Amino acid sequence: MAHHFFIQGPLGSGKTFLMSLLAHHWREKVMMNGGDVKLFSNYGLKDSHDMSHFTDWYDVAKAQGSICCWDEAQMAFSNRRWSKYGQGIATEIMMYVRKMKSVQMYCSPSIYNVDSRIRQIVEVLVDVRKIGDKGFTIIFTDFQTGMFMHKQFLPMWKAKKVFKQKLYDTYAMVQGFPLPSTEKQGQEFFAKLEEEHNKARALERKVLVS
Repeated sequence: MAHHFFIQGPLGSGKTFLMSLLAHHWREKVMMNGGDVKLFSNYGLKDSHDMSHFTDWYDVAKAQGSICCWDEAQMAFSNRRWSKYGQGIATEIMMYVRKMKSVQMYCSPSIYNVDSRIRQIVEVLVDVRKIGDKGFTIIFTDFQTGMFMHKQFLPMWKAKKVFKQKLYDTYAMVQGFPLPSTEKQGQEFFAKLEEEHNKARALERKVLVS
């Protein structure tokens, strides 16, 4: 499975709605098969843990199965909001998520609004459009090759059922992308992240063996 999904579309097209829906849908599918997936977000997604400080990545490492949802990616993944050191390690963290079995979902009006280093790791681009009161068209594309993957239509009557679940607050403030700001913090962060990752993997293996 891909680990980096980017959802784009005009304002009011249903980007955050689709990201929230997909995160909960995939989580439910895993849970129905006896597994577990933790949700993390920077906008208060229902049943998710907040990603507001770089130490929250330790919980992602402990989960060994998660989905992180990033709303307003054009602001969260902006060089202007990162320290000079943070700019250099952003993609290091995002490359590490695969090892932690963590899927990343990003949301913005256009993928070209985010830093090029994020675009380099995005695997699936999802275009969403609201078609009046009829529903939403959703197109999945392999971003790195440009190849069409899948297209589907979500009728409004189904979408309204999801709206009633109140998966997120449209007017909630969005957090940035949490990064260490100094080299010292970064060294301590990666050491602790690896420690939590290895502890979680060891526990997972122990459960499988027993």
